[in-house]
Amino acid sequence: MIGVKPSGTVPAVPDSVAVLCDIHGNGPALEAVLAELRADPPDTVVIGGDVAAGPMPNEVLAALRAPPSSSRSPTADARGCAPAPARRRP
Repeated sequence: MIGVKPSGTVPAVPDSVAVLCDIHGNGPALEAVLAELRADPPDTVVIGGDVAAGPMPNEVLAALRAPPSSSRSPTADARGCAPAPARRRP
């Protein structure tokens, strides 16, 4: 069964989850959402795609890196936009 540990126990499921997606570098909008989350913190925060590309990428990434943050993200931009290795053109 998916989600069942080898010991046969099921992992704990969070009571509340906040999903942040399509931020697109919009710092003021993100700050408004984060203020709401600080007022009523969820158990888990999941950060989806399209995070940093936009007008305020550095500010958005800094805000998302600031604690508290228990997040999981499958996308490169939410992982901090680490510089990609240089690619040589043929």
